[in-house]
Amino acid sequence: ANTWKAFKEFIDKHPDSPYADEARSNYEKLLYEDFAQKNTASDYAKFINQYSENRYVPQAEDSLYKHFITDGSTENYYHFIQLYPKNKNTKDAWLK
Repeated sequence: ANTWKAFKEFIDKHPDSPYADEARSNYEKLLYEDFAQKNTASDYAKFINQYSENRYVPQAEDSLYKHFITDGSTENYYHFIQLYPKNKNTKDAWLK
């Protein structure tokens, strides 16, 4: 099955396989898509915290940021900065 769990199992069992890099790439993509499916701020935050080395973290950080700035209120920008000071969009939030 082409699921993130199947790719993770393959990587764990065969880390030196010539297919390990491709499996890792698929694993990261499918894992991110699984977390992004509901498109909620809490799922993006959980993904960022649990899988900080995943190559889709910057995309998750952008999506998380967008959840906070939709209404453009200063309060939401400040709330975002307080909750996620290490997010790559924090500097931009300070400028708003």
